[in-house]
Amino acid sequence: MSMMMSSKPESSNSLLEDEEGQIRRFTLTIRNGRHKKPLLSAGWRPFVNEKNLQQGYKVEFFKIPDEVSGESRYKIKLKKPVVVFNTVLGYVPLS
Repeated sequence: MSMMMSSKPESSNSLLEDEEGQIRRFTLTIRNGRHKKPLLSAGWRPFVNEKNLQQGYKVEFFKIPDEVSGESRYKIKLKKPVVVFNTVLGYVPLS
C-alpha cells in the first residue's frame, strides 16, 4: 500500500478593510483534497478576539473593483444577531 503525498495548500496574504476603515492582513489558504475549503489563518484569531466575535455572528466579505487601477480591494462587515426569546429576528451591524 502506498501513501499519496499531497501538495502544499494554496495560500495568499489578503488585505481587508474593516468597518472602521482599518486595514487588516489575513492569510487565506485553500485546502487540498476533495473539499477545497477556504481557511483564514494568520491574523484572523487576533481580529476575532479584538472584535469579541461570538458564535452566531455574521461575517460578510466583499470584493470591490477599483475602476481606476483595475485591481480589487476587499471589505469585511460584521453583524450580530438580534435575539428575542431565543429566536433570531435579524442582524444589526456590530459597533
